[in-house]
Amino acid sequence: MKYSVVLQDPFDYAVLWIEIGAGLIAAAGLVWLLLHLPEIKAQNWREIPLVRRIRIFFRKKKHTKNVRRIEKEFAEHKIDGRNAYQQISKEVRQFAQAATGVPIESLVYSELVMMNYPELTNLIGQLYVPEFAVYSQADVAGIIRRSKELIKKWR
Repeated sequence: MKYSVVLQDPFDYAVLWIEIGAGLIAAAGLVWLLLHLPEIKAQNWREIPLVRRIRIFFRKKKHTKNVRRIEKEFAEHKIDGRNAYQQISKEVRQFAQAATGVPIESLVYSELVMMNYPELTNLIGQLYVPEFAVYSQADVAGIIRRSKELIKKWR
C-alpha cells in the first residue's frame, strides 16, 4: 500500500535543536564577555588563578632543571662550591620573582626578611655566607636538595 505522506528522518530535528542551543550558549557567552571585558582588561592577566598556576608549573620545571644542571656541574668539578652557591641563589631568586611578581632578585637579605616568605628567607640566608666567602666548606648537596624542595613545594 502506498502512502501520500513523506516521512522525515528522525534525527533532522535533533541536530537543529542542538545547533540552536549551541548558538544561544555562544551568544550568551559573547554578551557576558562584552559586559565584563573592562574588568578583565583592568585586572592583570597574570593574577588570574588558572594562569598563575600554569605559569608557576612551567617555572618549577625550568628552575628545577637548572638546579639539576648546577648539581651535575658541581659533581663533575666544572664549578666550585662558591660558584654553585651563587648560581643556586640566582635560580632560587629568579623562580621566586617569577612566582610572586616581587623583584626578589634585587632585594638584600634584610629586605627579604620583611617580605614574609620564611622558607625562601631561610634558604637565601643559608646561601649568603658561602656565596660571598673566599674559602668556604659548604654543604652544596644539602643546599641543592633544599632548593629543589622549595621550588617543588611552592604554591
